Amino acid sequence: RDELAAKVRRPKRPRALVLVPTRELAIQVAGTMKALGHHAKLSSGMIIGGEPQGKQKKQLERPVDVLIASPGRLLKHRDAGNVHLGSVKYVIIDEVDTMLTQGFGPELEKLIGPLLKHPKDGVKPQYITATATITRSLRDQLKQTEDTFLPKLGEMSASDLHRSSPTVRHDFRDIKGEDKISSLLDVLSQHKYGSARRKERTMVFCNGVKSAQAVSHALREGGFKQVPYHAEMPSDKRKESLLAFSEGRSARRMKRDIDRERENADDEDDVGAESFPFMDDFGGVEDADDDSFPILVCTDIASRGLDIPMVKHVVNFDFPRNTVDYLHRAGRTGRLNADGSARAQRGTVTSLVGRRDRTLAAAIDRSLSRGEGLEGSTGIDADHRMGSKMRAARLRDARAGQKRAQERRERSEQSGLPKGQRQRRPKGKTARGNDVGKFTRSSRSGFTRRKKN
Repeated sequence: RDELAAKVRRPKRPRALVLVPTRELAIQVAGTMKALGHHAKLSSGMIIGGEPQGKQKKQLERPVDVLIASPGRLLKHRDAGNVHLGSVKYVIIDEVDTMLTQGFGPELEKLIGPLLKHPKDGVKPQYITATATITRSLRDQLKQTEDTFLPKLGEMSASDLHRSSPTVRHDFRDIKGEDKISSLLDVLSQHKYGSARRKERTMVFCNGVKSAQAVSHALREGGFKQVPYHAEMPSDKRKESLLAFSEGRSARRMKRDIDRERENADDEDDVGAESFPFMDDFGGVEDADDDSFPILVCTDIASRGLDIPMVKHVVNFDFPRNTVDYLHRAGRTGRLNADGSARAQRGTVTSLVGRRDRTLAAAIDRSLSRGEGLEGSTGIDADHRMGSKMRAARLRDARAGQKRAQERRERSEQSGLPKGQRQRRPKGKTARGNDVGKFTRSSRSGFTRRKKN
């Protein structure tokens, strides 16, 4: 901060660059930076797709210390001469795993490659990359980017890497022989979305756009107030959905705010929304100003970066394909309080487990119940057979557990207490090393099998 504030600010020449993969994440980062800037005396700006380029050009003509941007739109402004990156001394790439796996590599090389290869005054910028999960594939990709647009990076990881928050409870529901939509409606009906829990929000995750559209239609038919959020929606519609979900703004209130923005705007293009889609989707919602949309039906586009403290419940309608996606989805709940206190809120993750999902679900459940990281969990049946590495690891864990139990018995016998007064563990099922696919319950996670009527 002191180094940035000490130098003379110049138009079109930011000194720090924050690159993010999505516009929604950019808006969040910009809001946080604006709040910090009041205390640090730093100016900030945001350049993202879906917004008028003319308005962004005017913003860049003012001195900006920290620029938050999506790579594609920033590259257009750089090629047009609206911004010069030669003065950048700090480069932060958020959600770097998403950046590298979703094709942002060529744009990053064009943007920040020259800063590495031809630094101004011979001083290279400081690079920081951030991600919630570090996989072997990501390490390989980062190694491939060395000397192209990133230097050789050191790695710093938290002690709870690849672990779920201890304030989050995990429920796995076996839906064998049951209708999946009916199971979802049953899960959601258990959460009362009335005045007492008005601020609580639920995110329903699907693996694809078609699945999300089907779920959104089914919930609407079932009387649940929900909004969709997926990649095939235009950016302005996604913005409207996120505002309706995160801020609790009713259909009537949102339409009134957009109309007011259009009246006050000099150029109609400055207002991103051309129409308001929710008025037709919910018969009667427009009749109440205080109605909101407590359910967001989304794909994995909403699983990374979004910080909505009011989310208390995450539902995996479609079970995630891997542990990385599971961690990111589960990370949408159990977040820090909105007031900034360090105490995390409690949350619940409910997963509907089908026949094909049981192996991966059992592996995740086992790791969660033991407080282990999920990076070693897998949904491949062969990994759980005799002679596999995971099978051997589970056998070692089982033997270690038997050894600890024997040590407890020996300590109890040495205490001299009569056998009837010795402390005993409560009776109940526990997960054994060869119980792949069997449903168990633990303090933080567990399978539950619903009884048929």
